[in-house]
Amino acid sequence: FSLALSPDGSTLYAISNQSAGSLFAAPGSAVAIALNGSKTRVRARSAPLNFPLGIALDARSATLFVPEEARNEVDVLDAGTLRATRPALKTCRTPWKPAFDEATGRLYVPCASDNAIDVFDAKTLRRLPHAPFATGSYPLAVEIWHPAKA
Repeated sequence: FSLALSPDGSTLYAISNQSAGSLFAAPGSAVAIALNGSKTRVRARSAPLNFPLGIALDARSATLFVPEEARNEVDVLDAGTLRATRPALKTCRTPWKPAFDEATGRLYVPCASDNAIDVFDAKTLRRLPHAPFATGSYPLAVEIWHPAKA
């Protein structure tokens, strides 16, 4: 459902957004795929996730952020092992595809059911003041843009 590529192009992270609560009772997961020339292999797989929807990579801290729609949380995973490094971040309702801003070190999480964007400092993993902030109806993704300086 969602992909992230390491800056050096050696690892592709993928999200399988199955739901443990579906008719098939198959939980989702995060997978790290090593891209070594013509040989690719699964390097790591996360523990089962309830209903993951997106992924954002903080390459500097080797951290993956994976929203879980059904739990209104964002899992914080080690990018090498795909194991949780701390308890999940509580966020607003129906978190979708997050975005990580390397320039500011902020994690943006769109919350569709709350018509809001939640924002966390990736270093402290604390919510920024005044977040979440209201948006238009049902945001599903965030795009980050920094204007070029003249």
